[in-house]
Amino acid sequence: MRESFAVIADPHLHNVHGNYRAGRIAEECLPDGMELRTLSDTVQSTRLYNESEMNFRAVLEDIARRGVRHVIVVGDYSDDGQDESVAASLALMDDYTDRFGIRFYSTVGNHDVYGYSGRNLERDFLLADGTSFRVSGMREDVGDHLVFNPAMRCRAYADGLPHALGFFRREGDLHWETPFGLSDVLKDRQYKVASPDGHNLRSFIDASYLVEPVRGVWLLAIDANVFVPRDGEAFARAEDEFDDSTDAGYNALVKHRPYLIEWIADVASRADAQGKRLISFAHYPAVDPFDGTYEDENRLFGSTIFVRRTPHHATSAILAQAGLRLHFSGHLHIDNVSCHESLINVAVPSTAGYPGGYRLLSLHDGGADLETVRISGLETNTAILAAYRREVKYSGLDVGDLLNSTDFDHFAIRHLREVARHRFFAREWTTEAREAIGRMTLADLLREAVAPTEPPLAADMMTELGNIPAMRLMEAIYIVRHNAAWRREMPNTERRVFEALSAICMPAEAQGLAATLLRMFARHFDKEDFRHIRFDRNWRIVAKGDGRHAA
Repeated sequence: MRESFAVIADPHLHNVHGNYRAGRIAEECLPDGMELRTLSDTVQSTRLYNESEMNFRAVLEDIARRGVRHVIVVGDYSDDGQDESVAASLALMDDYTDRFGIRFYSTVGNHDVYGYSGRNLERDFLLADGTSFRVSGMREDVGDHLVFNPAMRCRAYADGLPHALGFFRREGDLHWETPFGLSDVLKDRQYKVASPDGHNLRSFIDASYLVEPVRGVWLLAIDANVFVPRDGEAFARAEDEFDDSTDAGYNALVKHRPYLIEWIADVASRADAQGKRLISFAHYPAVDPFDGTYEDENRLFGSTIFVRRTPHHATSAILAQAGLRLHFSGHLHIDNVSCHESLINVAVPSTAGYPGGYRLLSLHDGGADLETVRISGLETNTAILAAYRREVKYSGLDVGDLLNSTDFDHFAIRHLREVARHRFFAREWTTEAREAIGRMTLADLLREAVAPTEPPLAADMMTELGNIPAMRLMEAIYIVRHNAAWRREMPNTERRVFEALSAICMPAEAQGLAATLLRMFARHFDKEDFRHIRFDRNWRIVAKGDGRHAA
């Protein structure tokens, strides 16, 4: 057999031509009626809101050009579950179904649907003069720059789960089931979770399904959103009755939804018995995708988003024992491959940010090939850049050289550098760590990490590092964390410096700030090349390396 499946993650499509103003604020419109999210919000997020549709379309165009007819979406197909966003995302995918016969199979992310209640949102949009207005789904109109729009909300599962993307049985499916049987009716697909004190028991819909799209291949879509009811009774809003699923993932799933582990094990067992090729996917990672930096990060900075979202070893062991072998994930907007025992997790990057692209899985009689596809050559939108410049002029927001980018490749990586500064560094690093890094060069950092009597590098390299701020290492940690292939994709001049840094071995007992940062960086930077992986029929890796496609 020969069959290919493209795997994409987190398109987060924001409809730049959506109707968000609800008839208010008719003046100060941007060119072509665009409704753009603010740059100040964008540099706090690893996704590029206003460029998301362009990127999603470019990925689908490349997939169609290659003749691929099956696309797996590992969640967050919408910006935040708003009707405008969901409708635009579904319309785009429908267009590729109509024109090229592509079938889409998705799971839900934490931004697509929200528990049994849905939730109201507030988002800021740009005006032509560089100021902004806010659209709220929860507050009535107050002032000239606040618009109440009840459509600014993420829907609940019951009314927000699309009748497409595989969530319900479709004509042509050779087999389709859920953890609860063959019915695709939502009332037949529910489970209960109790609050920590056991007093509040709530029912939630499970959007998981198993489908056989072509003979011999099973796609296991795991809905790994976990909403845990809170203790107490006095809640102002229904959406406050349970915890957000964003940081829960599989760590919470194995605790609160054991029936799903039983079903996964049953599916894996049947797949083996029937000779099916089982491909599993969920929004959340099944194996630590951060290269074992959990303990160092937790010790330095506490419970960061990376610490909170790392699957525990015990969690991965449970999933491996259940029979999962190949698992695709999104959520974290990173590109990496990690393994626990026989379980391989492929973290697929968001199409809406750096490094972008998608994964291409090609099945054949002897096994399968998994390749990285990057989309290069996209141009930046001059109208969007002009709107950003007006915002920066008005607000004084410091975004470095971001707006000097001449192409989207440079824009995307520069955006991540700004996210590192404005979000991770500013909000998750301690004041002491920020101040220390801010006054050091890379040479200073090396001298602090290594005994002064042991020169860490040759004199000429130390001189060069003495002219580079240590902030570059901070940025590099987050860049290589998001793109495990950065070492092999970066310019040679830059590679020389960072290879010198990664070559300095920092033992686990070296726990100062400088030593820990160098050790964390090396763990990310010294990864094997996973841009091309060859599997046997049992999903065992038999070869890896380069050989990626470049669009």
